[in-house]
Amino acid sequence: MLLPFVRLYFGKSNVKSFVQAGVGPGWEKWGYSNNKETENLVGYEFDGGLAVFISPNISLDFILGYGSATA
Repeated sequence: MLLPFVRLYFGKSNVKSFVQAGVGPGWEKWGYSNNKETENLVGYEFDGGLAVFISPNISLDFILGYGSATA
């Protein structure tokens, strides 16, 4: 799956909460060597969590979310 996302941070300290959402395409191949089929998928996710910034551009992220893919 290729799942680009958007993240929004809240707060001004080194520990910030955030929400995140993403959507993107994917592919699934299945079957036997002489009878393979490909199915196009759409994946999505909704997440939230905490980011602990150890520098202005680097953080340790703790995430809880939901993701799924449908044909």
